Amino acid sequence: MPGKRSLDVDDGPKPSAGAPSYITFTSVTQHDVWGPANTNTLRKNEPKHRISYFIYALQFNPDPPADLLGDFAYVIAVVTAEHCLFLRVSHNGDRFEQFENFSVPDQPVKDKKKKETEAKEDIYTLQWIKDPINRRDWTAVAFAGSTGIIRLVDLQLQPQRVAFLRGHATAVNELAYCKAQPAFLLSGSKDHTIRLWSIKYLTCLAVFGGAQGHRAEIISLDVDLFGAYIVSGSFDSTIKIWNLFQPEHVALLDKVRIHAITSDPKPVTVPSACFSVSDIHDGQIDCVRWAFGGDKNHYVISKASDKTVLIWMPTLPQHGVPGIGTEWQLCHKMKLQNNDYWFVKFAVWQNEGQHVLALGDDKGWIRLHDLQALATKQKAAQRSLKTKVNRTSSPSKAVIRAVSFSTDGRLLIGGSDDGICHIFRRSDSPTGKRSPAASQGGRAGRFETDDEDDLDDDFKEC
Repeated sequence: MPGKRSLDVDDGPKPSAGAPSYITFTSVTQHDVWGPANTNTLRKNEPKHRISYFIYALQFNPDPPADLLGDFAYVIAVVTAEHCLFLRVSHNGDRFEQFENFSVPDQPVKDKKKKETEAKEDIYTLQWIKDPINRRDWTAVAFAGSTGIIRLVDLQLQPQRVAFLRGHATAVNELAYCKAQPAFLLSGSKDHTIRLWSIKYLTCLAVFGGAQGHRAEIISLDVDLFGAYIVSGSFDSTIKIWNLFQPEHVALLDKVRIHAITSDPKPVTVPSACFSVSDIHDGQIDCVRWAFGGDKNHYVISKASDKTVLIWMPTLPQHGVPGIGTEWQLCHKMKLQNNDYWFVKFAVWQNEGQHVLALGDDKGWIRLHDLQALATKQKAAQRSLKTKVNRTSSPSKAVIRAVSFSTDGRLLIGGSDDGICHIFRRSDSPTGKRSPAASQGGRAGRFETDDEDDLDDDFKEC
């Protein structure tokens, strides 16, 4: 399970006229999801053997409806242990409230001696999805973890209804969802497979894996902007790309879209990826994401236990052409320090020609990278944010495993192993403070903290 185990990009379209050429974030506030500020104090009711307060995943709602927002501006989902929490956050990020807490009950399982026992869920991943029936509003969340059961919760239904997706033999490590294909959900599992699910019919449509699939647990996956390709990273040190619209199951997917399924279909098996590479990293892959440049090409950003983040472009075979692609072109490589833990995921924000990557580390820092500035070798491309803990008035030193940007790029949130959410606000936004560098015509990719002395060079170019 995830936990304590140690282990030249295209610059895209140019910013539009008047767009800021700098990006700065400053610390705003923290929220301890296990602490006394929580009206549903979790630690009070926890068994003494519970030692994991890790926040494995958190995510801003891409476009929350008004009835979820109230008088707030953002909605965030956070998973920790067996809890999925929902927070409202103000426009400036300095005010928040928890409005929902969904707890997974203990699951009956059989041990090696086939005796009934209770197993606690550890939730590793979540995804906001559109409501399963109408697929119009972003009101539902899918989350999963150690038991392999995917749960769907729609916050607009009262009382809340929980739906289940069952099929994986063991833990689900990551979920992926594409708004271009809102009828489907993807899951990557410790059982070495990826599953494609119909959200409306609560059934598995396809299983990606087999003789030419991954040979170890899948830690990360992502679906591209158009819902055409899946990229997956595994403990077998390989990265594979799968064609979501294989000829074998295009007809089945079309039936899902037009609601023409009358019975549970038998899942289609896709035993082979259309692209596979094993020599790009020297360690286990724990995070992969798609990125897009101005030339509309597919770029992949990947991170592994070899302490590197790579930006690269795969050469994908044309549709209908047999064979597995293996050619790729390295665009940029970043060497990491203070990243000895695995299952630490980065986030990428892309808008108006800006590509910003955020990644937490072992020491309680969030590192920010302007990918465009990296491509032009600007030193200001790499800056650091220090997370702090109010209750001790000292820097947090817990591992930051999960980060997420708001859709507009105004807020950044990081979740740490001590159960605290750290919120940062983009300072060059209209109500934030402008950085000194900005007033002096600062370079593209400018990142700052409250204290310039806190900056270090833990990220180094290779």
